[in-house]
Amino acid sequence: MGWETSKLLSYKPIKKPRYLLLGMSLLFLILAGFIITVFTYDGSDYLLFWFLAIGVPFFLWIMILASCLLINISEHAFNERITELNQESTQLGQNWSKQQIPIFGSYLICAEQNGIKALTGDLEQIPLYPEKARPLFNLTASTKPYWFLDEVMQNLEQQCPNYRRYLTHIYIPKALIDDDELLEAIFQRWDLYAEPVMDYSVWMSILYEEPDNIELSLILVCQYSDITYHHHSKFISAMLIGAESLINTKKLQAKSWLGRLMIAQDDLSADINQFFAYTQLSAQNVKDVWISGLDPKNRSQFNIERHKLEIGENKENLIHDIDLTFAKPTELTKYLALTMASGCVSASSQEQLVISQYENKVYIQLITFKKLIQE
Repeated sequence: MGWETSKLLSYKPIKKPRYLLLGMSLLFLILAGFIITVFTYDGSDYLLFWFLAIGVPFFLWIMILASCLLINISEHAFNERITELNQESTQLGQNWSKQQIPIFGSYLICAEQNGIKALTGDLEQIPLYPEKARPLFNLTASTKPYWFLDEVMQNLEQQCPNYRRYLTHIYIPKALIDDDELLEAIFQRWDLYAEPVMDYSVWMSILYEEPDNIELSLILVCQYSDITYHHHSKFISAMLIGAESLINTKKLQAKSWLGRLMIAQDDLSADINQFFAYTQLSAQNVKDVWISGLDPKNRSQFNIERHKLEIGENKENLIHDIDLTFAKPTELTKYLALTMASGCVSASSQEQLVISQYENKVYIQLITFKKLIQE
């Protein structure tokens, strides 16, 4: 399974009482007792004779019956305790899976003037440019270097006023950490040095270990270089995340909630099933599914589970294949997908699912409008 949850304890097999065998054993004991008494008892007390011949065997049989019943009762008690422990373990696993981090703002600049709106409208109007790299749409028509960082700043300020007062970290993927000019441009605008995300899955797991201690952080991804990404469409994505306590202490407003990351294993169908079972979110409530890089096997498994769980309740425009619009995926595409989903949650107030694959790793993540309820 994608999430390594606690293994459920096994039940003891409970055998039904074998009444025929018990009845036969009673007859056998009485017969054996009678025969033994006949050949060994030489007294004249008939009451003692019948006590030895029938009473003692019957008493032994009662002892055997009592021991069988005690074993049966103890097995039932054991299984009831196993049920309680498994329920507690399942509840802990569900609460663990429901952990989320608030998203205080997100912004995307891509090749389309209307950003994600261009991908969520009428199917016939969705722009498709498979395998064709496209430049950023320059909304401001600015020739200033790194103009897109200024646009990110302005839009995040609109969504989360005064966020710069509390901003503590700026994270960028490790693929961008050697771009000195980009790092300098980031520092000039935010007065913070960018920190690298060396491994996305490891970094996410660390965040969820102590979600209450996450300081306000900007996840910034810039796929803009014509040298490194000349075969890929350009995009800029930004997402503000932090601890839930910032909502109360700093009066920040959560626009959406980022769910725990699942790294799918061999069977994507089983992993998606586990994903919804543990988050306890109705699959029918999903508004959009953003996919990227899925190979034929995983695409097939996803479609099987999609119909089985009725993901999206058979909505027509449910699946958004990012690759058809933004060319083949890169190591940065999972950030693009998350930002798209986050922006879509804010616009639709409905749940978004992201499934992306890169270098044989399949990432599954959920973004919801409201926080999932933990019990």
